[in-house]
Amino acid sequence: AGLIGALGLDRPLVCGYSDGGQIALELGMRYSHLVRALVVGAAGYDFASAHTQATLRRIGLPAPGEADFERVGQTLGRLVDLSATHAAVYGPDWWKTLLLQLSVLWHTPPGYAPEDFARIQVPTLILMGDRDGWVSIDEAVAMYRMIPGAELAIVPDAGHAFPWMRPEAFTGVVLEFLLRHAASGTAR
Repeated sequence: AGLIGALGLDRPLVCGYSDGGQIALELGMRYSHLVRALVVGAAGYDFASAHTQATLRRIGLPAPGEADFERVGQTLGRLVDLSATHAAVYGPDWWKTLLLQLSVLWHTPPGYAPEDFARIQVPTLILMGDRDGWVSIDEAVAMYRMIPGAELAIVPDAGHAFPWMRPEAFTGVVLEFLLRHAASGTAR
């Protein structure tokens, strides 16, 4: 919301995926009046679910503030590689600090209630792959049902990383939705 204000944007179209999808969801719940439409990709609300907890254990994050760094390196090597780009500023082990912080975030349910979802009063697309290890299809369907007028897209044969693994499928679904909900003129 602060970025929208700082840039002087007039009700932009917002797309977020994974943790970015969580941000889009929060934006819709708290500041729906600031956006024209939302894409909430691979975001959830029940982080305590057996589905999500099994994934966290599998990748090496068994509890909030705990990490098996070797296991995480094997399962989330891309995250480790990305955080290594900040090593010059934060030090070579910064990725471990980031990972411990993420483990707390990913283990902590946001505590949303149905009325929080009902506050989203803009066109919203709930988007995920059918093989997502982080968020279950049941959770996506539940959010779709709680958000007035929401749309749901479940991409077949796609996991959590499908925007990077199948960018044409991701881009096609997202652009079709956003262009339908863009105001006359150029969508930002």
